[in-house]
Amino acid sequence: MSKTKKSTIEVKGTAVTVLSQASDDYISLTDIAKHKEPDRSDHVIQNWMRNRNTIEFLGVWERLKRLNEIAIRQMQVLTGAMAIKQLKG
Repeated sequence: MSKTKKSTIEVKGTAVTVLSQASDDYISLTDIAKHKEPDRSDHVIQNWMRNRNTIEFLGVWERLKRLNEIAIRQMQVLTGAMAIKQLKG
């Protein structure tokens, strides 16, 4: 298992936490929401999660992710591989 590295970037005067693990980076939505509503960032995230564009994006992302996982399983069955390591690029 790879180690998680925590760092901070500054965006428009707001510190945003970034977690890096292997080749993946994750940004803190709470930190971004605090830029708009410092005292009630939870409301910003709740509204974002109800937004039609967000729901459509998550639906597309989930379908693409699921298709990728199905393709990996099919490749494992076809090749008889015990595991397949996925590399980006």
